[in-house]
Amino acid sequence: MRKIRILIADTDVHVAPVLKHYLEEDNYDVILTAEGQKVIKLFEEKKFDFLITETSLPLMDAFGVVQHIRKKNKNVPIIFLSGKNDEATKIQAFENGADDYVTKPFSIPELLLRVKAIIRRCLNIAQESENIRLSNFIFNRAAQQLIFENPETKEQEITRLTIKEATLLQLFSKHINSVIPGQEILSKVWNNETYMHSRSLDVYITRLRRYFLKDPKIKITNKHGVGFELQIEGYEPVE
Repeated sequence: MRKIRILIADTDVHVAPVLKHYLEEDNYDVILTAEGQKVIKLFEEKKFDFLITETSLPLMDAFGVVQHIRKKNKNVPIIFLSGKNDEATKIQAFENGADDYVTKPFSIPELLLRVKAIIRRCLNIAQESENIRLSNFIFNRAAQQLIFENPETKEQEITRLTIKEATLLQLFSKHINSVIPGQEILSKVWNNETYMHSRSLDVYITRLRRYFLKDPKIKITNKHGVGFELQIEGYEPVE
């Protein structure tokens, strides 16, 4: 079985090699670079399963790097490392498709656990391969696709979801027309209940709402102080 391949993009000559060493000790195949343009080149040349990147990279902004990668691969998990602890940078990271955001200095054992947790969620999605019908949409969990099926022409329009989007929609699809407490969503999707991740949840809710605009029967409502609910008019659960 092929090892999971991780690319680290970080300029910290003290921390990055140590992180690489510990990941390799955990049986990952790891490549380290310090340049944003090199990240893009490596992704084009090889298949990477995971990206851990500093937010500040020389020659090319890390957010620009991630945007380039996301155009070709929406599924690769991404963790941002940063010395910045401000909310604006964190929100920008999640808006650019981050699966996690870790502030420097950080605990390497904790970061390894975060990597494992994200990989485990990816495997859970892949194992649940059946399609889920959501009104005029089909959610393919294994392929991380949200497919809109035009009720008149039957033509299909496919949207590739990020891992975080698919994980969140997977949770919603198990509780259709039922409110899910915000703390439960943060715990199951982010493994964390901090304010920053709560803001990140708002970003991903907005994305899912945008995808569902084609179908007026589907709404994601915010039950203030309680949580969120995926509402589907006329939905009947399969026994």
